[in-house]
Amino acid sequence: MNVKFIFFLAIIALSSFFYLYIENPGNVTVVFSSSYNYTLPLVLVLFLSFLTGVFLMGLDSIISDTMRSLKAKKARKAARAVEEAKETYRKGLEEMARENFKGAREHIEKALLSLPGDLAMTLALAETFMSEGQAHEAIDALETELFHNPTSVVILTALGKAARAAGENDRASRAFEEILSIDKGNKYAIKELREIKINEGAWQEAAALEERLLEGHKKGWFRSSVTDYGKLPGLLYEQASLSFEAGDLDKAEEILKETLKKDDTFVPAQVLFGDVYSKKYGAYEGHSVWEKAYKKSPGSAVLLLRIEDYQIGQSAPDKMIELYDKELAARPDDININILRGRFYLRIEMIDKAVDELEGLAARGKDSYYSKILLATAYFRQDRHTRAADLFREAINIDMLHTPPSFTCSQCSTTFGQWYGRCSFCGEWNTLHMNPDAR
Repeated sequence: MNVKFIFFLAIIALSSFFYLYIENPGNVTVVFSSSYNYTLPLVLVLFLSFLTGVFLMGLDSIISDTMRSLKAKKARKAARAVEEAKETYRKGLEEMARENFKGAREHIEKALLSLPGDLAMTLALAETFMSEGQAHEAIDALETELFHNPTSVVILTALGKAARAAGENDRASRAFEEILSIDKGNKYAIKELREIKINEGAWQEAAALEERLLEGHKKGWFRSSVTDYGKLPGLLYEQASLSFEAGDLDKAEEILKETLKKDDTFVPAQVLFGDVYSKKYGAYEGHSVWEKAYKKSPGSAVLLLRIEDYQIGQSAPDKMIELYDKELAARPDDININILRGRFYLRIEMIDKAVDELEGLAARGKDSYYSKILLATAYFRQDRHTRAADLFREAINIDMLHTPPSFTCSQCSTTFGQWYGRCSFCGEWNTLHMNPDAR
């Protein structure tokens, strides 16, 4: 059909040529130079021009078709390469599921050769390194990807995690700070930066980050209600502790007031506030602080011990006995107060009272390691050495009067020989409670 159509067009063209040639017998001289010129019929010039145009159009069509064919071939080849890379990547994921991280890494690295800069593949590659404890290699892989995607929060987050795992807190900090420059309300980045600052003992910076986190709740960054101040009281307490140790009592007092304004039941701040007042204004003012604090945190062993020290220093044991009696009347099942009262009797040489108190605990089946040691000390003071030896066992000569009870963290169950405002093992504040069973 196409051949017949072309033949038909050729007949029309030739017919038109002869018709025009007969009707337009004129000639045209084309001069190339003074020595070269050609005289041709006008119609022939027109037809040659037309044929030249048709030839150029045909040539352009051939070139376009050829280029289009080459591009299509290249696209098909690239598509096959992508499919092969995806299949290789899928095999890598299967190896990861089998925990064959070396094999997974080989597949993923091969896939990345075909698809350099692929986000999911890079993250998976970093994960294989992390799974084998090779955090530095994971960092290198992620930083290579970061070059291609410098504003990718996903890559920056993974980089921060890997840097923290590698112990490179400076690099981790830079990653999380970069995230916050892109997304100021990124909860994860704020928390991670806060933890880095806590580990570094940069309490003021950590507190600023915690306040930023809490402010985000208020502004609706995370759309959740705030029921407490998180770690802010503990972070402010650490700042106050540093000021107290440096002798800057005014600064310590200012920070503690802010802390207690946020949480007036935060025992570490209550204890330190009394210490500040004792040193700044005198023992009575410190005692007044602890008494008020105890009303807000009833049953707190560390506050009772602070008040007890003050009353002994003031030669006013009756007031302390009155307080213990009042507390036991309000909380008769609080074994810790029983133990502390027995210990107090020992401190003021009321040995018989101490024995009655501590034997009463044993009779009720409420005795503990610490109460037994205290009772052994009381027996020893009564010269009942055999009975004391049974309780003391190998520690017969230990005097427990100046040894405070043990305190155990309610978060991680770590036990300490004295009270601290913060558990040095898990890092939480206000979690140490008296534990008479601790050894």
